[in-house]
Amino acid sequence: MRLLFATSALFVSLFFAVPSAGAQCDCDHTLEVGTTVAVGDDLGIGPGDRVCVTSGTRPFLRLQQFHGTAEQPITVLNCGGVVEITNPDRAYALVIEDTSSHVRVTGSGVEGVEHGFRISAPAREPYPGIGVWILGRATNIEVDHMEVFDTGFAGVMAKTDPSCEDRPFWDGFVMRDTRLHHLWVHDTGGEGFYIGSTQLMGYTRSCDGADVVIPPHRLDGVTVDHVLIEDTGWDGIQFGVSDACAFSDSVVRRVGLEGVEFQMQGVQVGSSRCELRRLDVRDGGASGIFVLDSSDVTIADSVIAGFAADAIYLNLRSA
Repeated sequence: MRLLFATSALFVSLFFAVPSAGAQCDCDHTLEVGTTVAVGDDLGIGPGDRVCVTSGTRPFLRLQQFHGTAEQPITVLNCGGVVEITNPDRAYALVIEDTSSHVRVTGSGVEGVEHGFRISAPAREPYPGIGVWILGRATNIEVDHMEVFDTGFAGVMAKTDPSCEDRPFWDGFVMRDTRLHHLWVHDTGGEGFYIGSTQLMGYTRSCDGADVVIPPHRLDGVTVDHVLIEDTGWDGIQFGVSDACAFSDSVVRRVGLEGVEFQMQGVQVGSSRCELRRLDVRDGGASGIFVLDSSDVTIADSVIAGFAADAIYLNLRSA
């Protein structure tokens, strides 16, 4: 067991600088405003391709079967201005799914535009909305330079819940190398970020007339940095069943505004190995940093203030 705490000067800086993209988007494929579902395999999108998302307003965008490689990821970027995705009727807005892999979705496509995607999913019924959702056994996904706001549930979610249809894949599936950075997530009904599962005992599903328990998949390599999280209904950010996760150089403030018990933490880490560094975490109804069943956690160079309970709470639940 290793629990390491370090204290030193706080160095928190949010560099929301946008790389220069030039006047031309220089893309191999274009998803026009009328496109809401794009199947990469059907469109001939392959490793190394650049895919333009035309600026304007659309109700949702689902990216399916986008398959890059580690050496040649697919880049999906805004072109011509800001891409507005708002979905008042469904539980999703921007979705990366259906086994997509090695994909970067970025709002840095236009010079001078800080957040090239603005995403909201305000629905509360019948299912609460999620702004950016990585699911469907997608892996090796990067998302950056977006504003996510006004969601019925989580602003950003990265996990796949099991179903009977994909049960054969569950024993070996790991969501790897998820990177989320330069995001502004605010005014969410649930968590700002929901990364990994909290269902450690597994999911009960009725498959072929029999109840089965399917364990949650793990995440290996989760990096969240240079994000601003504020005014969340539930926790600011939570990590579950995540190995080698890192959260750094970010601000979390005004969390748990719905006042739901056990959902008012600034940062929550559960059954994970994480490094938390250079954070500014402020103002919530419970604990600033809440660590549960996680014996390898580093917390360093951070400010935690304005919480009703502990600044840092640890419970290994080993007894």
